Amino acid sequence: MKQLDGSALDLRDRSGLFRKLKTEQFDLLVIGGGITGAGIARDAAMRGLHVALVEAQDFASGTSSRSTKLIHGGLRYLAQGDINLVRESASERAVLEIPAPHLAQTQHFLLPVPSKAAQIKFRTGLWAYEKLGNVADIDTHKVLSMNEIHSQEPALQTNGWHSAITYGECITEDARLTLANIRSAHKAGAILANYCKVTGFCYRSEKRGEKNGEKVSGVLVQDTLDQDALSQDSEIFEIKAKVIVNAAGPWVDLISKMGSQKRKGETPTKLQLTKGVHIVVPHKVLPLNNPLIATASDKRTLFIIPKEDITYIGTTDTFYSSSDYWPKADISDIEYLLDTANRATKVKNIQHQDICSLWTGIRPLIAQTGKSPSEISRKDETWESEDGLLSIAGGKLTAYRRMAERVIDLVEQKLGKNSSICPTASEALPGGEIHPDVLRQKTSIASLDKNVSEKLIRNYGSEALSILEKALSAEDIIQAEIEQSVLKEGALRLEDYWIRRSGRSLFDVDAGLSSLHIAASKMAELLTWTREKELAEISHCQSIHVERMDWSIGTTIGTTIKATQAA
Repeated sequence: MKQLDGSALDLRDRSGLFRKLKTEQFDLLVIGGGITGAGIARDAAMRGLHVALVEAQDFASGTSSRSTKLIHGGLRYLAQGDINLVRESASERAVLEIPAPHLAQTQHFLLPVPSKAAQIKFRTGLWAYEKLGNVADIDTHKVLSMNEIHSQEPALQTNGWHSAITYGECITEDARLTLANIRSAHKAGAILANYCKVTGFCYRSEKRGEKNGEKVSGVLVQDTLDQDALSQDSEIFEIKAKVIVNAAGPWVDLISKMGSQKRKGETPTKLQLTKGVHIVVPHKVLPLNNPLIATASDKRTLFIIPKEDITYIGTTDTFYSSSDYWPKADISDIEYLLDTANRATKVKNIQHQDICSLWTGIRPLIAQTGKSPSEISRKDETWESEDGLLSIAGGKLTAYRRMAERVIDLVEQKLGKNSSICPTASEALPGGEIHPDVLRQKTSIASLDKNVSEKLIRNYGSEALSILEKALSAEDIIQAEIEQSVLKEGALRLEDYWIRRSGRSLFDVDAGLSSLHIAASKMAELLTWTREKELAEISHCQSIHVERMDWSIGTTIGTTIKATQAA
């Protein structure tokens, strides 16, 4: 008999899920299903707390699917003197390689060096960086001569280079890392719901010294899965919890302000949002072999990262005034990234029409007056409001596990429990049970096209093997991915698969548009959609792509996609 997968997250039974949320009393309720909330839920559940997590959209649908996809220490933070941030991030990179090696695969980044003096400076910084992060000898930096650079990277524009340095950093799949934590939390007993929006707070009276006060005791939530059916008459129900953590990313302030009428005075704004844009071009347009650290016209550093069939370029860093779910890329963002890529390479001039996809995310940083977007610290901060609501914001993807550990240490104090040991560093995340190097030797994977096999390994780790058991063709792989997404990863909409479970929307050269009909057909079978619903889900994804590719200029890509949608 096939062993059941305890981490399999099947969320099709919404009524059963909501019944549990309505009737059970939780030690901890987490608001937000990004990497921070997912890490908190996992840590808490593994320590034995009874945990619920709610997310207004899909898991990882905000910032946690729109990063530069790196698990790294951040060399530039070392230059800014943020030693503690670099130490934590660099050491956490090494930690993640244990439970999820497929989601922390080391690649050697190329850092251009303009002079001998710069080489000494960079190497001094890298020695410190590697020391702080306990970097393995195999991944320590090396100096390349110009002949070696030209041999390895013929597409690079190397005028003004003295040499280059390579050093190890990890590429990840941020959305899949979030989903792995969500599934691990589920395995440990957490109850998790996507498309479940917080609409308000519930309170209980509590004696505080000489005064009575109102303490948060739960949240009011509403099902948002069927957006078109939402109305004032849609059911709103309460989830009760002893401690509530607001980990809503860019929406932390919004959630915090929901309860401001119960507090004295206006709840202060804590966040400063910044926007980051990445663009994607086919690898044949920008044929690098290794990730490059490129310098933009304003002296900021950007990444140009090859990834199977594509190369992506990012990121911008500009102030942003609102927490939009789909923030727009502006023409200035596109020009900035194209200019950086064109100055760094000697391939033919990369044009707007070469862009096959892009993504735009919002960073929820802790506000610091007078600093530019790139100067604002990436440190996380946790604070408690007068009514007992805990909130966390800031931080880096790389350090999410340590952020969660600190929050749960605080939660245990609030619950009056003895401090327990954080268990999350060693237990494998789903897919991390077999190392990618071993997977590459498996017959079923080794026989595939290299780009296809690498995508499967990066996304699914050891679970790629079960996908391939059902796959004899490219269409079969899509259908097997849909089964994985719905039956094990809590996907409920086509967008969930297309953007976050498979990454096809970002990393296929056609932005995954050709996969939509196959995927929707299989998803309709599993979720009992009508034909009308199936077509609506396809149209929804096509519309997302058209909108994000519209940066206020006409492009051949935009024309092509609109023609595809019409067909």
